[in-house]
Amino acid sequence: MLTEYLGWRWCFYINLPIALIVALAALRTLPSSPAQDRSSLDLLGAFLSVGGLAAVVYGLTVAGEGGAETHSVRAPVTLLAGTVLLLFFIFRQRHASNPLLPLSIPSDRTRATAFLSMALIGAGMFGMLMFLAFYLQTVLQFSPLATGLAFLPFSAGIVLGSSLASRLMPSLGDSQTMWIGVLGAAAGMIWLVPVGAGPGFWAQVLPALCVMSFGLGVYFVPASSSALTGVRNEESGVASALVNVTQQVGGSVGPALLNSVFLMATAASADTRLQTIEGYRAAFGVAAGLFLIALAITLVLPRRASRRTAD
Repeated sequence: MLTEYLGWRWCFYINLPIALIVALAALRTLPSSPAQDRSSLDLLGAFLSVGGLAAVVYGLTVAGEGGAETHSVRAPVTLLAGTVLLLFFIFRQRHASNPLLPLSIPSDRTRATAFLSMALIGAGMFGMLMFLAFYLQTVLQFSPLATGLAFLPFSAGIVLGSSLASRLMPSLGDSQTMWIGVLGAAAGMIWLVPVGAGPGFWAQVLPALCVMSFGLGVYFVPASSSALTGVRNEESGVASALVNVTQQVGGSVGPALLNSVFLMATAASADTRLQTIEGYRAAFGVAAGLFLIALAITLVLPRRASRRTAD
């Protein structure tokens, strides 16, 4: 509604009054915590992690622009620089006296399964949401308001899937419930890949969204539980923060990656009439691939952990 009647920038402005209300409520309601000895912040680690992730996202963004020689050089150089910074970040966390991210948290196979799959799912999901909004408006000619309403079943599916996951986890366990959810999400994403120029919302987009969102709802609950399994009390804050970080990193990398794929696919098509459709199909195909990689991770890593424990 904001985009339809006021402009898309209001989607950012609307967060300001919400944040102010929450901040004022927090000041009045949250109890004061006693003073504690606080260790110094690892500023170098913060710089390396933020700089590395920003460089990777930027490199993926310019990779699809192509054409100009500066772009073709800038993308691999930026991606390489981001990778090097992230490697230095890992090295820093191994030797820092007060690391931002104790490596014992992601090194556990159960938690690693959750974090890796969350990053991949976040990349595919946020990339899909962006390009599906473009597809609905540019190809199916939906208005911004109609596009927003079209995504409501996606939210409902996640809620329903989450409620089912809470019932499945006691009997199936976190790992099995997690891969079942990813399987459903991947099936929905694959259903979305062969989009066309016809009026395919009711026959293709809507059922694909329902299947995908239900699977994601089943996945999110055990994934969050697995991410915190076996974490010491003093490290629970870092582990829960890493859950958000992996989703946000995936949500940044995914749209950048799919944007590059979209631009490359449209540039490669000789038929201008089919350029846009081919671009959407390629973008959704890559998103489906990310979901399938996440499915493989949820199937393989927990089993290897179980074998190691048995040995």
